Amino acid sequence: TSRFIMAAVVEKIAKQALLTFDFASPQWQRSMKDNFNKLKCLMNQITCRDVNLQPRTEAAPLRRSLRERPAAYDDHDPAPVTYMSVCNHELFTIGIFLLKSGERIPLHDHPEMYGICKVLYGTLSVRSYNRLDKSDPQPPRPEFDIPLLPWQRNSLLPCTANAEVQLNENSDVCVLEPLKGNLHEIVAVGGPAAFLDVLAPPYDHDGSTDRDCHYYRLLTPQGSVTTDVKWLMRIQQPGDFWCDGEHYPGPSVSI
Repeated sequence: TSRFIMAAVVEKIAKQALLTFDFASPQWQRSMKDNFNKLKCLMNQITCRDVNLQPRTEAAPLRRSLRERPAAYDDHDPAPVTYMSVCNHELFTIGIFLLKSGERIPLHDHPEMYGICKVLYGTLSVRSYNRLDKSDPQPPRPEFDIPLLPWQRNSLLPCTANAEVQLNENSDVCVLEPLKGNLHEIVAVGGPAAFLDVLAPPYDHDGSTDRDCHYYRLLTPQGSVTTDVKWLMRIQQPGDFWCDGEHYPGPSVSI
């Protein structure tokens, strides 16, 4: 019986995600808000026990004093972040990210995607940005405190910032949309942390669309600036960030 109850929450999430993100459905636009709210409610219910996840403890810091991925990286050097795949579907993915204490998932985007994150244990600090609507007038580009090369000027993204939030297992879900909160950085504060993540449509890592994951850094404009617009520059994946994988220990999901 307990096994059936455990399976219920994560499987309900998967089935609700299927309803919510069936973008080809004629009813999708009309029912999106209601379905999305139902999905958020289900996500708010999930706990470590529902996915058989034991909260990690951590005694020693990682052996990376310069915060760089070691040149002679091997399996003995622990990745700062671990990923467990829960459900891969053509319309969405569900996974669990486990962050070691003080580690981060660097500032990155989710092109034309929706996402919901729910902390399972620990505390996460989330700093997020909103894309500007392409139909709105684009803001004038300032000069920055570092000179930019021509190709860097072509990789700038104007956006607005949201207030930084701290989330724990008792917090409501964190949501991202194609514009709102679409770029974020996630940091484990005061110890290890983990969160369940639903993304739709899935990232496309083979390059057939622009739905790959891109990383960014925040630029500082020269002089005093009175605008709310922030400027992000696309960068390579930071050298101190990589993920390893672990087997998902929870109940299987069938949809």
